[in-house]
Amino acid sequence: MGNVNPTLRNRVRYTLKNKNFKPLEITEPIGWKDDDKEFAKIKGYDGMFTNFSNSLKFIGEGKDYILLVDALEDINGDIRLTKDVRHPKTDKWERSYDGFLDLSTLEEEDNFVTVKFNASGLEKLIKSRESEQLELERTDTLDGVEIGPILPKKVALNGRKIFLKSLLEVLEVDKVSDGFRRQASDGYNEGQLAIPVTINYESDDLIHTVQKNVFEQAGHITTGQPAGMFYANNNKTKDLKINIKVTCKIKPRSISASNIIMRVDLVRYGGGEDFNLLTRTPLYVVPNPYNMDNHIINVDYTTTNFPSLLAGESLGLYWYGSGNFSGALFNPNDYLYVDFEETVASINIEEDSFYEKSISNVLLPYEVCNRLLQIITGRTDALYSEALGRTDLGYAEDGPASLIGMTHGHWIRDFQEGDELYKKFTTSLKDFFTSFLATHNLTVGIEKIGFKERIRIEEKKFFYNRNVTIKLGKVINGKFEYIQVNKVKRSKVIEHYYSSLEVGYEKGGEYEEINGLWEYNAKSTFTTPINRLKNPLQILSKYRADLIGQEIARRKPKKDFPTEDTNYDKDIFLNDLKRGITDVFEQRVWTDDFDQQPTGTYDPESATNLRLSPFNMLLRHGSTITSGLTKNLSEFIRYGSTTGNSNLKTKLIGKPEYAENGNIEISKLEKARFVPTLIKFEYPVDFEMTQILVGSSVILGKTIPNVYGLVAFKNEKGEIEKGYLDNLKPNNKGNWEILKFNK
Repeated sequence: MGNVNPTLRNRVRYTLKNKNFKPLEITEPIGWKDDDKEFAKIKGYDGMFTNFSNSLKFIGEGKDYILLVDALEDINGDIRLTKDVRHPKTDKWERSYDGFLDLSTLEEEDNFVTVKFNASGLEKLIKSRESEQLELERTDTLDGVEIGPILPKKVALNGRKIFLKSLLEVLEVDKVSDGFRRQASDGYNEGQLAIPVTINYESDDLIHTVQKNVFEQAGHITTGQPAGMFYANNNKTKDLKINIKVTCKIKPRSISASNIIMRVDLVRYGGGEDFNLLTRTPLYVVPNPYNMDNHIINVDYTTTNFPSLLAGESLGLYWYGSGNFSGALFNPNDYLYVDFEETVASINIEEDSFYEKSISNVLLPYEVCNRLLQIITGRTDALYSEALGRTDLGYAEDGPASLIGMTHGHWIRDFQEGDELYKKFTTSLKDFFTSFLATHNLTVGIEKIGFKERIRIEEKKFFYNRNVTIKLGKVINGKFEYIQVNKVKRSKVIEHYYSSLEVGYEKGGEYEEINGLWEYNAKSTFTTPINRLKNPLQILSKYRADLIGQEIARRKPKKDFPTEDTNYDKDIFLNDLKRGITDVFEQRVWTDDFDQQPTGTYDPESATNLRLSPFNMLLRHGSTITSGLTKNLSEFIRYGSTTGNSNLKTKLIGKPEYAENGNIEISKLEKARFVPTLIKFEYPVDFEMTQILVGSSVILGKTIPNVYGLVAFKNEKGEIEKGYLDNLKPNNKGNWEILKFNK
């Protein structure tokens, strides 16, 4: 027990605390002075926290206290260990360290127990649960404590006009049709053979492939077969632009009827599934049916002044033939047998498609994150974020990401909790952190307010403040003087050199239902001048922001499709919102944020989520991207590829115009806050420096933890240098690791 020093107990005190027992003051744990206390970056994030990784030994009453809690609560037991030190000048007790014993590391041996000490109980809890997919509508925590319901807000979804384009073509195996076989003996008769076309691509699920040799015949054809229709049972009034091209050669096999007519007809049907014939539009008439061997039919027809296709109407494309047939009733002797060879045909269908406005449930990001934390921790006060906070929550202003509405496919389709097939809003903290890091460059820290920890989510620049908050030196004769640091070592931080960028969304731009070539919120790639290593930077959101995907889901409302699943039912969609004149939020459009109407996209007036496009996301990550490119400022980040529409051009108010497929000079991006050089040195950490490290500074009216500001020190050349704290082990000589500031 050589490290136990009872004579210092009047200057230093250690206390164990647990919710089920009274606090216990104990002797100094063995190994306290030799442990690896450190200030370190949260792995994967940019916030700072203190971490104590070495094991401590407890004897006597301290040992008994720990074993008692372990017997009652096992590894989930919370034991807080605090260290208080009397201030060398005021003699008042000051908190030096506090944290939690990790009972999963508990070992018992002879007269002591060994256990590791972690400064952040919240960080350990969050890390253990951050990947759990959680239903936000649940009404209990993971520990079974009841919580109130989450209350969604409402958003008006005005709808995105979608350019729908579909193409049907004749396959090679269908170039010969030999199914036109009409024979009769009772006067006037008709026959029609559907031209066989197969879907090449479609943007409308009412479009159908037509098989070969679908033949219909009657004295007068008044109804149609669904198998012969390329567009069947329309669901609402539509204005379709249709281009039909047909080329084929006629080969008569047997013709004896009189007054023969041969045509190519576009036929409209009505009555829903009754398929009652309404109109025939002849597209081509064979000039001499009695001399049509090897005659070439050539059709190039585009609908003009074509009446709107109404609900319940259908369309078919046919080779049509009619004539007068004579003969005995049971021995018909007139025929009209015709083959069609070398058929090349296409039906191109376009629609400026719009669906009426709808209202959806929506959650805002503060409530989503706070709910996840409440489910995990049981607390409603575990989050502070000026980036996500809003004035109606008590913040001074709406944060930059505060009005990004979050909805999911079933809400968009107007499913509600309680519906039989309802799928709940489900996500994880990790997906939330990853997505808002991607879209808005927000990152996460853990901070202590008094004795309580909370999650802090802010723009990355908050954690890299450009003001000096820590100076390494002493006040001598009333004047601060820097003291030179020792054993300086410098090295490159390879992980901050990025050879390529992947920016945007894991989902979006590719759709089974429609041609999504106009969707811009997809995934884009770019390259940087770094070519000595492969280190891609992924800036990808787990949540979607593609309006076409959202619109496809919206056009399958519960009232019309109560039992039909879509590919989007559980996907979470982001919507860039603004406050409306009522409590219903509205989608932002180009006039809210841009100097001029965007180009390169279909119907820019109904375009939204423009600020969430991949290139605009890239701009928000400028200081991260350029950290390894400070020697390449005259070179370019160059566009590589996209899964969406790369032709979109936008111009934010007061900013240059950028194209999604454009290149950008590196000097035009936000200046890097640091360069990828790690400076290691020794400098002792005394009581006063410890207080500075755990303290805060008020800068421009905002309270900034000192570990998020610059550290200023006198380097090996006697020059004052600055950088950001990356890691610090304060024990013994004090081992500092600093990321070099980009002046």
